[in-house]
Amino acid sequence: MREPKHPSCGDSASGLFHSATLAKATSGDITSGLHVHPTRQLNGMAVYLALRRRGESVAYANEPHTWKCDFVTAHEAIQVCKELTEENRDREITGALRGSALPGKGKRTPVVVTMDQRDRVKVGDVVVEIRPVWEWMK
Repeated sequence: MREPKHPSCGDSASGLFHSATLAKATSGDITSGLHVHPTRQLNGMAVYLALRRRGESVAYANEPHTWKCDFVTAHEAIQVCKELTEENRDREITGALRGSALPGKGKRTPVVVTMDQRDRVKVGDVVVEIRPVWEWMK
């Protein structure tokens, strides 16, 4: 069986996981998607490298055909997209929320990192932070 690709690469790993799965992400997972739009790849790589520079252990999570979360750390569940639109809003926010609810020590903040949007979305009693990548990297 082949190694799963990171969802940010555009290679769906849906059939390789059972239920909600947390898998370690590596830079090879992100850079191997040569057919991915350069902006998407750049955003994913920038976020991944920033997390690694911070010393974070980085993983991604998904539940086949339901949701995915690009990056899960001990403190954050991060979705990366160029722009949060009406078409992708539910998918990106759901991924961040589901990733933040995974078992672990402490609470994870759900975050959607975009090129230049900033907002806060309240879903139930949880607030999802929408932040531009340059601000999130500070």
